[in-house]
Amino acid sequence: MNKLFGLLLLALSFVSCRKEATLWYSDWVLPVAGDTLDLGNLTNDSTLAVENGIYVLDLHRKIASINLSEYIELPDTTIEQKFAISFSTLNVPAGSSFVNSNEDHVFDLDDMQLKQARVKSGRIILEVFSPVETTTFFEIELPSVTSGSEVVKKTLSVAPGTLSSPASNSMEIDLAGYVIDLRGSNGLEFNSLPSKLKVTSDPSGSAVVLHSTDSTRFIIRMENIRLDYARGYFGQQKIADNYVFDSKFLKNQVEGLLDLSAINLQLDFVNSIKVSAKANLKKLKNTNTDNGNSVELSNSVIGNPFIVQSASGNWDNLQATEKSLTFNSGNSNLESFVENLGDQTQIDYELELNPWGNTSGGWDEFFPQSALDVELHAQMPLNIGMDDLVLTDVFDFAVEQDYSKTRVQSGNLVLKIENAFPLQGDLELEFLDAAGQIIQSISNVEKIQSAAYGLTNSLGILSKKSELTVPFPEDLLLRLNDIKQIRAVLKLNTPDPVTGDSQQVSIPEKAFFYIRVQTNFKLENHLGE
Repeated sequence: MNKLFGLLLLALSFVSCRKEATLWYSDWVLPVAGDTLDLGNLTNDSTLAVENGIYVLDLHRKIASINLSEYIELPDTTIEQKFAISFSTLNVPAGSSFVNSNEDHVFDLDDMQLKQARVKSGRIILEVFSPVETTTFFEIELPSVTSGSEVVKKTLSVAPGTLSSPASNSMEIDLAGYVIDLRGSNGLEFNSLPSKLKVTSDPSGSAVVLHSTDSTRFIIRMENIRLDYARGYFGQQKIADNYVFDSKFLKNQVEGLLDLSAINLQLDFVNSIKVSAKANLKKLKNTNTDNGNSVELSNSVIGNPFIVQSASGNWDNLQATEKSLTFNSGNSNLESFVENLGDQTQIDYELELNPWGNTSGGWDEFFPQSALDVELHAQMPLNIGMDDLVLTDVFDFAVEQDYSKTRVQSGNLVLKIENAFPLQGDLELEFLDAAGQIIQSISNVEKIQSAAYGLTNSLGILSKKSELTVPFPEDLLLRLNDIKQIRAVLKLNTPDPVTGDSQQVSIPEKAFFYIRVQTNFKLENHLGE
């Protein structure tokens, strides 16, 4: 009974008395983000090889691939012929031929002289018109357009027509896979397509009278003809172009200075077309768009034309020729070119086919596999000296607090780091708002030690583990709700322990930099009034 009375008294005291604000404090440890930076992040479209446990960069890019099928083609062409008798009238018995024509049609191909071609895709449309007052039969033959032993030979029947309203008929032929002999009917010409046309009246019809005003028409339309083989003289084709590629990682993640050694860059001009070419490497320019600095590669071959010899062989044994240009620190400014840390590289070049004219006697050839390729090949052991090379990474951050109920009274960022690169680093943390603007930065973070001062890890390489505590400034705690991202800016150096100057170090296989960010906050919690 006494216990019950006591409980009631305690309950009444809560109801009848004014409630004071209650505070309590708690510690919260929350993970923010973690990331591992390895050479998958440090390279861009590159192939990494390993030699004696050390990374070697092997970069291969195809700068250009000139396929003559894009430049040599038969233009869309319409060939039209009209036939009329030379007498005022002519009586034509049933089943009689009144047109019998053999013609050579010449394509306008500028200075090209094609003798043979194989069609990859395209079509011929045949159209015929007749004013003759009986059924007529148009027998059309293209004797030089063949598929195997089959010649294009078609017959079109045309209903009776009148002078004012000629009857017509048409058909379409898919030419894919057909071979076209362009040497004309005598076999000695070029760009020349022979045709044969025979027009016959209906053998089961009646005789008709033709007048000199009666004109039959024959039309050949060649459309969208693309070739995958051609022989002849291809003319003096001139091709000028440039190739620009971006290094996104260098653009977004890296600044500072690199010191590279033993780098080799090679440009290969590989010609599998049976035609000689003159090439001119006009410019190689590396641009750092952040600071606007550009470095052009200098070497005596740049800007001076050179010859790429014709390929040899045939369909089954085509042998490409190759002309290689090699650049290194001994014959060019290649090291400063790469150390510019440009995120954009531009290569300008010119190619001219048949620079001396028709020296092959009309035996230029390209095949389906033919091309003139320009390929870039760079090799570099990753022996790197760094002087304030900067890498960055960005982590999302979100803390929402209701200041009337709970607020962060104090706290730290705790950085757990494992560095398996032989590089020493200084870390700066930038706190960003929703627009990506810096609210505040903290730079007084302990130095991150090189892996050279660590222990051998499970991967068999040295790594240095450390844990850094970064106090949150009080004024930054008041803007926690505004912070949306944390950017870690890591400035790397390879100082000589004696002189302090940057020295070159080798990057071991499987090297990485791991960072884990967590918060350690003391919360002030408000309950009641």
